[in-house]
Amino acid sequence: MKSLLGRIILFLILVIIVLAVIAALQNPQVWRRDWQTTQQFVTQKWQTLHHGWEHQEPTTKAPSVPKKSPAPVVVAKPIPGPSPAIVRAAAPKTFPQNLNASQYALLMAAREAFWQHDAAVALADYHALIRQLPHIPQLYGEVGNIYYQTGHPLSAGEAYAEAAKTLIAERQYSSAAALLPLISTLNPNQAPLIRQALAR
Repeated sequence: MKSLLGRIILFLILVIIVLAVIAALQNPQVWRRDWQTTQQFVTQKWQTLHHGWEHQEPTTKAPSVPKKSPAPVVVAKPIPGPSPAIVRAAAPKTFPQNLNASQYALLMAAREAFWQHDAAVALADYHALIRQLPHIPQLYGEVGNIYYQTGHPLSAGEAYAEAAKTLIAERQYSSAAALLPLISTLNPNQAPLIRQALAR
């Protein structure tokens, strides 16, 4: 009798736990609060990262381009900026100092267009720069950032995957591996390709 009663109590406890988990998963308030906290953290780190980039100078003096602080990420946007750890992983310390004057000017024009909320122009400038410098992972990272912030997760995942492939080609394996969680979330089809490349 005691054994049966113990099993019933254990069963009821398990049912209560399962129901509590289901209720927690279906409560949008919990997700919304966590999402807003993530957005605030990412916005702060994103601005810190761009502030650091603004103080780097190219090896050759570039034409004067006005520098502005990056526009803050609007909390109302459906998708926040990328994880700061991911952006740092794809940013070699020599970038953008390894660009020539015209390349640096094009990079600044792309960033300026993005700060002015003109994603199409920014992406066109970044793609033109990538055609010249396909080996720089930071460029793919910045393209991924634009797609990520404008609500195109699959394209963002592809761009981050390209950054990871470039990092692997440069034998920066730990930096490439750091991109895997974001790639897996945004574009799961790309993640196995990166894992295979890392395993070689």
